Amino acid sequence: MPRCPHPRRAGACPCGRGSRPPNPCRRAPGWSKSPSLLGLLVHADASVKANFGNGAFPNRSRAAIVQLPMARKCAVRLLGGFQVEVNGQPVPAQEWRHRRGADLVKLLALAPQHRLHRDQVMEHLWPELGADPAAANLRKAVHYARRALGVMNAIATGAGMLELWPEGELQVDAEEFERESSRALADESGYELALRLFAGDLLPEDRYAEWTEPHRTRLQQRNLQLLRATGRWEEVLAVDRADEAACRALMHAHLEKGNRHDAIREFQRLREVLRVDLGVAPEASTVALFEQAVATQGAEPASASERAQAVLARGLMEWNERDLVAAQESAEHARALSIEHRLDRELGEASALLGMVAMARGRWPDVFRQDFTQAIELPNEQASFVFEAHLCLAEATLAGGDSRATGKLARGLLDRAVEVHSPQGEALMCQFIGEAEFFAGHLDSSHDWLTRAAGLYVQDSGSGLAFTLLRMAEVAAAGTGRGDPRGGGSPDGAAQRDLRSVLDRTRCGRVDRVLAGRRARAGPLLARPRREAGRHVVRWPVAGGGLGSPRRAPHRGGGRRAGARAAA
Repeated sequence: MPRCPHPRRAGACPCGRGSRPPNPCRRAPGWSKSPSLLGLLVHADASVKANFGNGAFPNRSRAAIVQLPMARKCAVRLLGGFQVEVNGQPVPAQEWRHRRGADLVKLLALAPQHRLHRDQVMEHLWPELGADPAAANLRKAVHYARRALGVMNAIATGAGMLELWPEGELQVDAEEFERESSRALADESGYELALRLFAGDLLPEDRYAEWTEPHRTRLQQRNLQLLRATGRWEEVLAVDRADEAACRALMHAHLEKGNRHDAIREFQRLREVLRVDLGVAPEASTVALFEQAVATQGAEPASASERAQAVLARGLMEWNERDLVAAQESAEHARALSIEHRLDRELGEASALLGMVAMARGRWPDVFRQDFTQAIELPNEQASFVFEAHLCLAEATLAGGDSRATGKLARGLLDRAVEVHSPQGEALMCQFIGEAEFFAGHLDSSHDWLTRAAGLYVQDSGSGLAFTLLRMAEVAAAGTGRGDPRGGGSPDGAAQRDLRSVLDRTRCGRVDRVLAGRRARAGPLLARPRREAGRHVVRWPVAGGGLGSPRRAPHRGGGRRAGARAAA
């Protein structure tokens, strides 16, 4: 075929003799050189059939957006995961391979009236970027979202505003859940329908995106309201395991059925959750219900452990209420029960509560001296709980500027520990002396004392060993006259590497700290560089030489913290 003489340009060649494939439009019925409206409509109908096939989602070109009329309906699912349907057909997952487009659709679906100003969108999605890079991201996000949804006006832009699906019906499952739950709570009926609409947490794949957090929290709280209204207490605790009202309801139910032990176990679970997650004691009404469960006559009387735990729960409640006299009496009662019945954990908790009360009164050294002298006469397992109970209090005293007095106290108790052959007591006192020397700036002496303590501790000695190894690493990092603190090729550099190896081996071991009167699991302790040397201490709010308010601390960061807190 002779080559076409006409310029190669978009559209059909006028002579039809070009070497290019014939334009499919010329073969469409109704086509003419000057296409009529009927011809264009027939051609559009053929294109739609070719694109949609047998009802499947259209196979769109990667380079262009199909220019079709606005689809009638779009459904966006955000609860339990992200999914979009257009006219009842799911948008394939691969269409959301560009995250920016998906994020834009999610954000607009959650926005009031599904509209946001472009500046708000950029602030939510790319807060770390400047104006120009964020604007470029926004343009790409709009393009990817339109291409995924299949129509140009799926995202409308104008006057600085962006709107999702402005010309059709838009359904968002989160909105529907909020609407039905509000109606159910107002009418006190229809809870089941609203609960069925809650398919799961909002956008679990975006759990750490800040712009989702307020919406997720609001929806979770609304779901909890529905669960409480229907008395689904087990489901409430599955969502919020620190819900005391749900715990009390279950305890009441167990007691009504005569299941005293189940009620006690429910309280013990709650008490542990409150300690680990929030660092607080149960409320007075919860403690009273627990005491009722312990006092209830059953087939088996309450065990010594249950009675001691009831006394400790009362004591921690009194501590939170600033009733130091009552808290001390409860702690002494629990301590006596624990020693009599060899209750190791309860003994540690009672010692911690006594120590906190003493710290609040400025009398901790006297109480520690008495506790230590008695503990070194106890079996090793019981003694270790007492030592752990006072460890954080000692760290607070050392870091609070009273390291010299603590070192003097430890030197006086060291001889007694050696005399009665208590390796744990000797290790603890060597650790305190070494830390006191460290805070005083006597690095060589600190190194020697800490080395002695590490040699006396056994591998599973909990916080004592971990703090000792940490201090040794800090001494090595802080030692200006003891070799290169960065660990070059000096002997001390090799020692630091050995210490890091030991810390790595103990990283998965238990590191306990006293938190609101108990031994709580803490994270791994790692060596800090020179600028942070000596700062891995337990900080207490101190006022007038004693503890600050023992009331519940306000929510801060990941949760409320009362009592001692390990901080770096």
